[in-house]
Amino acid sequence: MERNRQPNACRQMSVVEAAWIGAMLEAEGCCIWYDNNGSRTVRATIVNTDPEIMSACLRLTQTGRVTGLLRERHRLCFHWNLNPWNSVQSFLGQVAPYSMKAQVALKEMDNRA
Repeated sequence: MERNRQPNACRQMSVVEAAWIGAMLEAEGCCIWYDNNGSRTVRATIVNTDPEIMSACLRLTQTGRVTGLLRERHRLCFHWNLNPWNSVQSFLGQVAPYSMKAQVALKEMDNRA
């Protein structure tokens, strides 16, 4: 299946930045496969209650979206989500040396491209 090959939307990060956000993905994140109008696609997500961490995710990647979820008797929980295929692929490629989750997701993306 041919994917929309748009220009890379994820900022090129330094090694230190990629290591930090790769560790965040490994510790507090996931890569989720889901159906989008009949085609399978992927989303990278990092979840945390600290808004500064979400702000750092946005600053480092210069892409993605942050949403908040408030449940009864729980703290406000923030989700940084990265959806477009090309952005997720670029992001995972940069953080893969620091995250097994990124490595697995990249292999799966290669199988589906």
